[in-house]
Amino acid sequence: MYMTKNFSYFEMIKSSTADRLGVSNAPTTEHVINLVNLCNFILQPVREEFGPIRINSGYRSPTLNAKVGGSKTSQHCNGEAADFESSRISNPNLAAWIAKNLDFDQLILEFYDGKDPNSGWIHCSYKKDGTNRGKTLTALRIRGKTQYKNGNNHYNKPFFVPTMKTNSAKTRIKIPTFSKSMRTFRKDFTWKTICPMVSK
Repeated sequence: MYMTKNFSYFEMIKSSTADRLGVSNAPTTEHVINLVNLCNFILQPVREEFGPIRINSGYRSPTLNAKVGGSKTSQHCNGEAADFESSRISNPNLAAWIAKNLDFDQLILEFYDGKDPNSGWIHCSYKKDGTNRGKTLTALRIRGKTQYKNGNNHYNKPFFVPTMKTNSAKTRIKIPTFSKSMRTFRKDFTWKTICPMVSK
């Protein structure tokens, strides 16, 4: 069963933790509807722009969510959120593209270390009722505890860009420079452009 052209039902509910612990991770009909909307309005547009993405976590049953240490109010439990990443674009740049181009409820650049562009992952949620807040956060692990900063701009410097596979010998990649407030992060979007070396 596919929810969109590229995302399957199984992909959105799979969990190695649930399999290992024998925990049920079956969503209700309402949760499935939420997952379909999440796929249509967040994941599929990202897939169309950047190619295949890896879903690290989609729907979580309350029991599974507790087992993995998730928040009691996690939108994963409603089928409204997914954690994912792409091999074609760095996580901070992917967060920047989503913030600029998509309607979302909450967008979190999670545990990006400011050095390795592939560190961490993207958390993004979508509400089908239209009450999406467009809230952006950066999650950091400081002294063993998770802290959240408003906006994806905690690292106030140009992001390092990874080598990308492409059909051409050169590619131009746009690097976001973030403003310091959530409002200007969404509206005052500036770019720097570089030409990295590309491997095939």
